[in-house]
Amino acid sequence: MPSKKSGIKALKQSKKKQQVNIVLKKALKKEEKKIASLIAEIADNDVSKVKTELAGFFSRVDKSAARGIIHKNKASRKKARLVKKINKLATIKKKPAVKTTKKAAKAAK
Repeated sequence: MPSKKSGIKALKQSKKKQQVNIVLKKALKKEEKKIASLIAEIADNDVSKVKTELAGFFSRVDKSAARGIIHKNKASRKKARLVKKINKLATIKKKPAVKTTKKAAKAAK
């Protein structure tokens, strides 16, 4: 425990800030899980809904990184991983079934 008045005040301030940061981190995690579940349930018409949710999430992640709640590299990593998941699902849904021709079947043998 600090013995000086300024040290006591600094300790009180840091504890208050710590509590606020914990609440904000939990909110970010909760929102990230919500978006992950949306991505898991994605359908062709829901891509736009997920992208609008992502835009808000990206804004909050960037603000958290700017305020020092999370590291800027962690914020960047979170955003990149979510975009990667969405792009992967979008390409899977867009790929048409490949038709094989007689020439392609012979070439494969």
